[in-house]
Amino acid sequence: MSRVIWGWVFGAVFFQLSAGAVYASFARQLGASESVFGFLAGVYPLMGFLQIPAARLLEGGVSPRKMMLWSGFICRILWVFGASLPLLFYAFPDVIRREWLLPAFIGCVVLSSIGQAFTGPAFFAWMSALIPGRVGPSFWARRQQTGTIAGIFAVLIGGFLADQAGFLKEATSGEWTPLLLYSVILVVAAICGTLDIALFLGVKEPPHLARTQPARAPFWEAFRAPLRERTVRNYLAFTMLGMLGFATTGPLLWLFCLEFLEWEKTLTGFVLTVCPLAGMAISARLWGGIAKTHGTKAMLRFTSILLVLIPIFWLFALPESKFGLAISIFFSGILACSYEISNLNFITRACPHLPRPTLTALFAICAGTTFALASTLAGFIAEKTAGFRLEIAGMQFV
Repeated sequence: MSRVIWGWVFGAVFFQLSAGAVYASFARQLGASESVFGFLAGVYPLMGFLQIPAARLLEGGVSPRKMMLWSGFICRILWVFGASLPLLFYAFPDVIRREWLLPAFIGCVVLSSIGQAFTGPAFFAWMSALIPGRVGPSFWARRQQTGTIAGIFAVLIGGFLADQAGFLKEATSGEWTPLLLYSVILVVAAICGTLDIALFLGVKEPPHLARTQPARAPFWEAFRAPLRERTVRNYLAFTMLGMLGFATTGPLLWLFCLEFLEWEKTLTGFVLTVCPLAGMAISARLWGGIAKTHGTKAMLRFTSILLVLIPIFWLFALPESKFGLAISIFFSGILACSYEISNLNFITRACPHLPRPTLTALFAICAGTTFALASTLAGFIAEKTAGFRLEIAGMQFV
């Protein structure tokens, strides 16, 4: 369990830097439009469909440990290659053409997402057997807290380095462009992601999981069985609506802060990532204890209602609204932490008579498809309405 927690320290560095201000700037430098950026934000969750064959393989006796290690290494190494494309173009301009960089990067992200899709069910099947039920909420809370702290430092350091792009370009007489600096930062992040998987080499499968060869249900029956459970149906509906709300605005907030509010990358990363992560780090142990004592249902009822209020603050965002937005996002992190712990606890513990891989696949499909469609559509709408302005009571909305 300690290795799983420490692995997430490196994993958090990878996930926070590969979806933040540096990543947004990297994609824009490659030439990604708003709709392409929305697609890139949604392609990983969209690949949740591939968790169906992953679940079937696991239920047929494939080792969760082997599946997670192989798919995890493939996923992260592809990210190392994709992030290093500008560096390869810089070193070998006669071999790689500039216009190839964006399509090649999109291809690497898609292929990496396929690997990640096989990693998810294997991870939860492995952890369901490894983590005792009595310590589940506390374990996930500790893992969340540790990774959150690592993610905060990664975002601050990565944002600070990215903000030096102009100075580096001037110091090298234009030889080192901002794109190259962003590439270096993302390559380091991808290497950290690879180390995350490498730490699992020392984690063994519980003996009873290694001996278990479950009887695999027919394909359609395997996915109909969870849907007969009212608990599963309600939670999937709750998750889809939550993803619809988050994905419509979440990825595009990076472009909004960088290009409309004209914030520096360090400030953007601080507000959009560090503030919610700080809220999660402070509250993770608290929510873990509450979930253990009172269950996740009452906890989610309370936090979900308050989370609805957070997007209202962004309607009135101005370049000078840094402090107010930071406070609102900090509290959103506190509230969202309960959601994260609930997801992990639900996938590993809900309806124990159901196979974990199938339940994980269903959850990923519903959440991922909703996220991907919402983020892609939002990017398309933002691109087509770039000149939209609405004035109400002397205030102009973009």
